Order: sequence, then C-alpha cells, then structure tokens
Amino acid sequence: KFSIQDRDVNENQTAVTSFTADESVTWSLSGTDSGLFAISSSGVLTFASAPDYENPADADTNNDYQLNIIATDADKILIRKAFDLAVEAHQ
Repeated sequence: KFSIQDRDVNENQTAVTSFTADESVTWSLSGTDSGLFAISSSGVLTFASAPDYENPADADTNNDYQLNIIATDADKILIRKAFDLAVEAHQ
C-alpha cells in the first residue's frame, strides 16, 4: 500500500514529493504528463526540467499536471494511483 495526496509546487524548481510503500516496490509513472517527470528507485518524484508558470508544458497548458504513480511489488502486483500537481507562480 501507499498513500498519495495531490500537491502544489512553485515554478522554477524540480523537486515535487516522495512516496513510500509498506513493502519493497519498484516505482514507475504513466499518464498524460508523465514524460515530464522522473521517479527514483526510492520514490522521489521530480520534474525532468523545472516548470515555468508562464509557459506551461502540461498537455492542456493550464499548469495542472496529471500522471499516475505506479508501485509494483516483488510478486508483480501493481497499484496505480492518479496524481495531480499544480504549478504556481513563484511568489
């Protein structure tokens, strides 16, 4: 199992969030905007390139990035959860 909560982040930074599971899993991504992100073997999610609020790169160009976080365990059982991320202008 793992829990997920949508997030807001400031533009011009690559850090997003980290995920943890209650067992050893392999992390992966899918979904509309997943190509703009990377996830490490320890569950750390980052933008591949820092987002720019004035020039959104998400599919519908509204600064609301949509992807799926996937955790696959040793028995090849996978859990897929939707994740939405909003990029905000740097204050």
